[in-house]
Amino acid sequence: MNLTREYLLDIVEKELSDNLRDKFTITELVNISDLSRSTVYYHFESLEEVYKSLFNERILPNIIVKNLSLRPIVEGLIDYIVNNKKICLNMYRLTSDMNRRDYIISLVNQAFYKYELGEDKINSHRRYLMGGFVFILYSWFEDNLSTDSADIKKQVHSFFEMLSEYI
Repeated sequence: MNLTREYLLDIVEKELSDNLRDKFTITELVNISDLSRSTVYYHFESLEEVYKSLFNERILPNIIVKNLSLRPIVEGLIDYIVNNKKICLNMYRLTSDMNRRDYIISLVNQAFYKYELGEDKINSHRRYLMGGFVFILYSWFEDNLSTDSADIKKQVHSFFEMLSEYI
């Protein structure tokens, strides 16, 4: 574990959790951290890498903890989003230029493979079908998370029911 890298992730996590932001830059990270730009770039090649690291190392572990099947993971994701709206909305808004849709679909596909379905049960259409789940999440974010989480869970469960008919 690298303490400087963890410190930088702590800063980004705090900054994105405290207020909704229109932008967050490497320059802001340098100024807040009191580290040099070269130190920041030593640990992260880009702001995109900072966001992916924050998601993979800080957010995902809070969602996947002890969940052995996909449905509890998805419900954990929805609950996490509800309880951490600012950081989630910031991550959504600030990563709009990244290829986040494909990245999220890839994560969901991995979860289906690892937790719910065996490789033999996943057909060639799974990426397309996972897009439906991601669409539910995107619509929720585009609505600034104003839809009640219980409604989102119902939509997701309905989607999973439909999905199970095709797989």
